[in-house]
Amino acid sequence: MLASKFKIASFLVLFFCAFVISSCTDKNVFYEDSKVMEGQSWNYNDSVSFEFDIKDTMQKYDFFMNLRITTSYEWANCYVFMALAGPELVAFDTVQIPLADVTGHWNGKVSGSMVENNVLFMKSVRFPQAGKHKITFVQGMRDQELGEVSDVGLTIKKSTP
Repeated sequence: MLASKFKIASFLVLFFCAFVISSCTDKNVFYEDSKVMEGQSWNYNDSVSFEFDIKDTMQKYDFFMNLRITTSYEWANCYVFMALAGPELVAFDTVQIPLADVTGHWNGKVSGSMVENNVLFMKSVRFPQAGKHKITFVQGMRDQELGEVSDVGLTIKKSTP
């Protein structure tokens, strides 16, 4: 009898935890991935690419660059060259990511020695043609080796009105 009550209580706790975790996810996220930078360093020759498949050409998307740095990162911003390619589509842009304000306080979420930045860089993008697309980031700072960069990532969300 006690064992069956324990099983029921365990099941209810597990069910509740699964419900809480599943309700915390952002249902508008279409694509999300990140790449760990070896040695927490991003060389200007090293590109970071992400591939995704567009099926709905009527849907609009918002693009966020996710940049995780350490609190030892020595600049207040990061310039990144971006290339977007797909079927009959090529676009280039330079993205500035403000990492700290004028007083030196970090803009992103700080946890210990890590700072996580999620910066919107393209809003309400509609793709003219379905198919595989690729976005590539290259660091555009003056330093050949940009230290204290932990991860570079991309999040694509379905735009909401």
